[in-house]
Amino acid sequence: MRGSIPQGQTHLLGTPRRNTWCGLAFELVCLEHLPQIKQALGISGVVTHAHSWRCKANPDGGISGSQIDLLIARQDRVIDICEMKYASTDYAMTKAYDQKLRGKAEDFRRATKARDAIHMVLITTYGLTQNAYSGRFQSVVTAEDLLAQASVPY
Repeated sequence: MRGSIPQGQTHLLGTPRRNTWCGLAFELVCLEHLPQIKQALGISGVVTHAHSWRCKANPDGGISGSQIDLLIARQDRVIDICEMKYASTDYAMTKAYDQKLRGKAEDFRRATKARDAIHMVLITTYGLTQNAYSGRFQSVVTAEDLLAQASVPY
């Protein structure tokens, strides 16, 4: 039958392997839709440079080592640190992940000596569950935003 899951492949549903694949695929979709991300953030007309970023641990410099999915360095002196999270429902921020994001932002600031304002952005499939830690994000971009027609090319 066309379009059905091949016999014997249903054992992959809900496994860490499949979840990892979904997360990586979602990140690729996000990276291919930068104009839509900028539009959702309201910065379509701002000159930007977008890239991923990582640094190795440097205990002497107070850097624990971090990887950032997407940085959008804006001409208006704001840096959007974008965290991409695939989830099958609204993403629920946890205390542990809040601390991890704080560490990423601090590593970035220390390693680059950036003085621009830093905004945390969540890019996720459906949205963000409001809880004690959801305030970490200044903006949330959803899959619906990614599929919107971008008005200005990057």
